[in-house]
Amino acid sequence: MPARQVPVFVLAGFLGSGKTTFLNGLLHNALGVRVGVIINDFGDIPVDSWLVDAGVDTMVTLGGGCLCCVTDAGQIDDMLQRLLDPSLEIDAVVIEASGLADPANLALRVGRSSTRGVRFAGVVLMVDAGEYLETLRIHPKIAQDGRIADLIVLNKADLVSPADRDQLIRTLEDSSRGAPVLPTAFGAIDPRLLFDRAEHEPPRYGQVPLPFESLNPSAADRYHPHLHDQYSSVSFRAERPFSPRLFLEFLYHRPAGLYRLKGHVRFAVTRGPGAARHPLEVQSVGAHVRFARQRQMPHHPLVDETQLVLIGIGIDAADVTARLSACEADDATPGDRAAMITVNRYLD
Repeated sequence: MPARQVPVFVLAGFLGSGKTTFLNGLLHNALGVRVGVIINDFGDIPVDSWLVDAGVDTMVTLGGGCLCCVTDAGQIDDMLQRLLDPSLEIDAVVIEASGLADPANLALRVGRSSTRGVRFAGVVLMVDAGEYLETLRIHPKIAQDGRIADLIVLNKADLVSPADRDQLIRTLEDSSRGAPVLPTAFGAIDPRLLFDRAEHEPPRYGQVPLPFESLNPSAADRYHPHLHDQYSSVSFRAERPFSPRLFLEFLYHRPAGLYRLKGHVRFAVTRGPGAARHPLEVQSVGAHVRFARQRQMPHHPLVDETQLVLIGIGIDAADVTARLSACEADDATPGDRAAMITVNRYLD
């Protein structure tokens, strides 16, 4: 079975879009997730969730420039490898691109990383709702950033009218070719959209030296206290296998408001590279999809049926359940065998 792999997200967005505020929200997550951060060419920083205020003005910087421009792939690999030090117990890595960086180039470098033990988990693109159209007029090329985004966070959405917000969402969906757009304020999202809960024994909070000039453990108080109330989850189980063709169609045409999907899926295909005796693991953040063979975990038997959890805002549970049930199929078709070629492209 493959070893555990740490997900690596690229956080992109133009100057002032709210990347640092967004990152602080992730660092102060209540899931126990320990996040390793790489910011521009400043180096890597192991952080305890909820403890460190990662504002740029509190960080010890090493110089200017953009990671995608001045750092070669080998240096990125070195940073990632340092974060994999077992003593740090890192659960996920976020690479914050410079506001002037080319996120496509950076995503390509991360996706091609030769570092064992990490996997590219997608691009989160921050957009300033109040400034995007003007920035787009001055810098029309930023529209291309949406094409590589797996999830778009429309930040400061509370500062524009509902009509303008809806128009921005349509514009971003068009320019990104269908990436989900999540309106938010203060860059705050439910961390469950990116991370799974993590457990560390003994607790690690406050035990790793950090190169910050100031700490602000109360930073989480700045965020909306009822953020999690916006989100809902749907659980789905099925003993019958899925048609890979129909399940891929479900992923490509996600229900409205769905931002995260995780679990296991058993396909009605028994031969080929992606076929397995046991269901495949599946993870989706926005448009980013990943399959993997199950890992044998101590004290946890392998899953033998389809088990999925879907997270989002305003999810129609009945519709989602019906659409997933429609993916069930006892026998594979020629179209299913062809669809497994696509599944294998996403297979770790």
